[in-house]
Amino acid sequence: MLLISCGKSPQEKIVGKWIDEEQGWGLLITADGKVKEIVVGETGGTEGTWELNDKEPFVFKILEDGELQVTIDLTFINDDEVEFESQGGGEKILLKLKKSN
Repeated sequence: MLLISCGKSPQEKIVGKWIDEEQGWGLLITADGKVKEIVVGETGGTEGTWELNDKEPFVFKILEDGELQVTIDLTFINDDEVEFESQGGGEKILLKLKKSN
């Protein structure tokens, strides 16, 4: 029996609803390249598209109407947690993957 392990790409791993429960803030990142801000548990806020390179260091970019708005360094802590940090150092934000019920 031959077992082949296919790991997810960074672009597949980042898709989902990521939340900072304490702050009530997060991002909804979809497989079709869309990103929506989550504020106080409600999806709405800022909307745009996203890009993520495929090797470390991972750089997550949010664009609005094709123009770069935000560039963030991203670290996968595990399959359920990611850490965002503004480029050049700054506040780190830990987001947890919100599981679908």
